[in-house]
Amino acid sequence: MSDRVTILPTTTGGTHAGYHSLKDFDCKRRGYFRQVCHLEPEETSSALLFGTAIHSWKEAFYRTWEVAPFTLPREGYFDGEKWAEDNARGQRVITNWAATWAEHDIREFEVLALETTYQYDLGDGLILTVKPDAIVRSRTTGKVLALDTKTTSLRPHTLCPMLESANQATAYSLVLREVFEGFLGWLPDIAFSKGGSVACERPGVVYRTAQQLEDYAIEVKSTILDIGDRVAEIGHASIRALFPTCDAFCHEYFHPCSYLPICRDNVTPDQPVPEGYRRSDS
Repeated sequence: MSDRVTILPTTTGGTHAGYHSLKDFDCKRRGYFRQVCHLEPEETSSALLFGTAIHSWKEAFYRTWEVAPFTLPREGYFDGEKWAEDNARGQRVITNWAATWAEHDIREFEVLALETTYQYDLGDGLILTVKPDAIVRSRTTGKVLALDTKTTSLRPHTLCPMLESANQATAYSLVLREVFEGFLGWLPDIAFSKGGSVACERPGVVYRTAQQLEDYAIEVKSTILDIGDRVAEIGHASIRALFPTCDAFCHEYFHPCSYLPICRDNVTPDQPVPEGYRRSDS
């Protein structure tokens, strides 16, 4: 393993930035609320609860190779009818996924790691972290893949081009090629469900070239430094000027951004928590 990568837990110093934390700053205002003010909505969205449950079921599968019954936890649901609807939907997803992939994965994959965080030293005290759902090795080819579950209401033919261009594949490849000999790329595991329709598909491995990885590392360093400069100016400049809104994310995936109610307010990190929000643990 490269000495540029550390597997957590660790006491490594430096400025840490996780891939998903950086992605929050695709809209700088959203990143500011979530990563600087550490605000999150008091009520967790049903989509997040549902996705977390599917992820947890699949993690258990890869630990035991057993197809267990699926039951959606009730915690976080305040609407019993919505819980029942999502529970039934989750059972359809798991039934479809197990019929499509369970035997294949048992036969084809050796699990190398689950829910493990890796740190990559970008230089100058800057560290990128990634946490893939699973790292598996193909028994057929010997190649290593990052396998990641994507629960979605977007049909696979719509989602696949978005995943192909996503920086998640780039971040994972940059870090994991330094850890695992024979690392090939990122394999999204799509779990689509909407209404009564369900489909569990894998569009194929997403690859990145050495030049793409080199360019991304430079881009990430620049992004981290830019965010740090903006944070340092808090108290000296308008929050709305430092962290402008990106309108493209106000209604991402047909859902309003959870920070829309406070988006136009000049919220600062040391102010009382706005109504409807709470401080996150991060």
